[in-house]
Amino acid sequence: MAGDTKKKAQQKVKDSATGVEVAVPQPPKRLSAYQIFVQQQRDATKAANPAANSQEILGILAKAWNGTGADERAKLEKDADEDLETKKKMWAVGEDIREAERLRVCKALDMSDKTTWASLYEKVVERNEKLGRPASPRSSKSTYKPPPKPDAASIKKSRQWATAFQGQTRRKAVLSGLDAIAALSSDQANFDQFGNDAIQCFYDVARATEDPVRANALMFVEQLAHKWRHRILSRGWRSSGRPTPQQILETIVGLYCLERVGVSAPKLKEDVVHAVTLTGPDADDSLKPYSCKDYFGWDPVHDATVPEGVAEVLSGEAVTVYRTLCNSLIHAFYAERASINIGCGYADVLAKVATLRPYKSHGELPWESYVDQAYLITHVVFTLNNWGELALEPELLPHEHLFIRENLGVAVRERDAHLVGEYVECLRAFGSDDSDPLIQLGMTFLLRAQDPNTHRWDVGGDAYTSYHATMVACQALLVHTHRGYGPGLPSCVAVLEKWHAAERPDDVRENPDIALRKRVDDKARKPPKKESNEEKPASPRPQKPAAEPKKRPAAPSDQKKRPASPDKSAKPPPQKKKKKVPQKLSKEDIAAVEAKIQEAVAGQAWPVASKLLKNLAESDVSVDLLKTTTVGKTVAALKKAADAKLVMAAKGLVARWKQMVRDADAASS
Repeated sequence: MAGDTKKKAQQKVKDSATGVEVAVPQPPKRLSAYQIFVQQQRDATKAANPAANSQEILGILAKAWNGTGADERAKLEKDADEDLETKKKMWAVGEDIREAERLRVCKALDMSDKTTWASLYEKVVERNEKLGRPASPRSSKSTYKPPPKPDAASIKKSRQWATAFQGQTRRKAVLSGLDAIAALSSDQANFDQFGNDAIQCFYDVARATEDPVRANALMFVEQLAHKWRHRILSRGWRSSGRPTPQQILETIVGLYCLERVGVSAPKLKEDVVHAVTLTGPDADDSLKPYSCKDYFGWDPVHDATVPEGVAEVLSGEAVTVYRTLCNSLIHAFYAERASINIGCGYADVLAKVATLRPYKSHGELPWESYVDQAYLITHVVFTLNNWGELALEPELLPHEHLFIRENLGVAVRERDAHLVGEYVECLRAFGSDDSDPLIQLGMTFLLRAQDPNTHRWDVGGDAYTSYHATMVACQALLVHTHRGYGPGLPSCVAVLEKWHAAERPDDVRENPDIALRKRVDDKARKPPKKESNEEKPASPRPQKPAAEPKKRPAAPSDQKKRPASPDKSAKPPPQKKKKKVPQKLSKEDIAAVEAKIQEAVAGQAWPVASKLLKNLAESDVSVDLLKTTTVGKTVAALKKAADAKLVMAAKGLVARWKQMVRDADAASS
């Protein structure tokens, strides 16, 4: 009877056939006054007795509890009631997430979408008993089973690779790339840095494709997930005082990954909830809990636009508005999927994307800002389709769809495996298949860019840079199978409907690409003076397009700086920089800059070198100076630097200068 009671109370089981875990959500329970007392006093007791172990700490707290008076216990009872009310509010906030998770589990187990959590649990237990396999994930060291012998179904799935565009070559590249990621993750330093991301990578691959790649990806998922869970639990960051916003965000990402692959970590989730609701060091009530501004550096709920120069929480450096919004979007997605309330929702952050539309070409932005803008666009897609799991209708994100189609060629020209891989993934989400010339262009580049020795991509940088390039390249080369249509989060539907109503009139529905491009062109034009002061942030596009423009503003051939459009005056400060007259450099100035760059590189002062490169990009360097000095070679050498940010900036500047020289030669001939 005791065993049955424990089993019933646990309400958690993993299906032996599919590996899907059913964890019945449990409503919050009220803690006792003693439990509240232990929570409040544990950190202070641990700090006062650093040599004591956990059992000794509990003994000290038990003695202290016996010495508490009636008034103090009455206050603790009140604290317990307040704690329960807070948990009930969080429980109510997560209702939509729990419902979405129930539907996902029903679909994964091939059951009716009306099946309740209790019925799901009972049916999985019954299925496991019929198979004669253990019902609980804890009763078995590993759920991985050797792949079955080929049958008609598996042979058919393998043929999907054989009949795809360069299918056999892609399959070989993906399998070797996944092995390379596993080898990188086996290093403890690398695992601490991006182990949770590697877990999600393998799981996303397994969800998006068929055997034999799927079986190879599943082989790594559970092993890495259990390793990461034990690693983060062994750090004991809860007992070391109040965690920082950075620690909380990193742990939320890992918690999402564990729950996504079906590995239970209830203790870890309790730690995260405790850290989010903690009022201050040692539970000091005079300090407020962290707000979304502590996590993101800005407030998506109250700020009308994304502020410029926000310090990134994870690195502390000031970044562009595009990277600020991209980071906020990712972490808000993870928090909402993990049912952790950090002060704002994913929809609050997503709504601010409209303030940065229409997007700019690489000729209209510094290269660093252009790359950050590109990553924002791809991660809008990824967070809406659950990282490649769901397909998206192009009319949901017309600006993003148009930008990706027009800029994939730029990424190929710059030999940027990161952006090429992400662009191909996004195009697949929008419905493109192997017959699309852009898909073929991207995959052909990726197949040729794979390093033959390490089987990775972008091996010139650090471990994480190479891992990220390898991960996105492998996912781009998959024979992809989507599992439905997005968006994956119900909370963002209202935002998408608002965008659709404001920017999708009848003419766009009939011919979306032509009409949208015309609207982007009209937005970039200078309006009449009487309307110049009427523009507001994130305002809807005009319902009637203006005359056909003579030249598309997104064309990359024109490398001269264009004047800022007056109707973009509500945008962040970078537009004002374009109005400044570039400083004209002489040979002496060029020589001085070269010397400073070489000195910074020799001392590995990458931020200094990046700043010098940025100043050089904003200056007026004539074609004669490019031909008569060695500044071009100096900057080109930076493409092999160890800093990824500096490499990106150098690539962009070299490409721009080469185009200037080609234009000058063409004009003179």
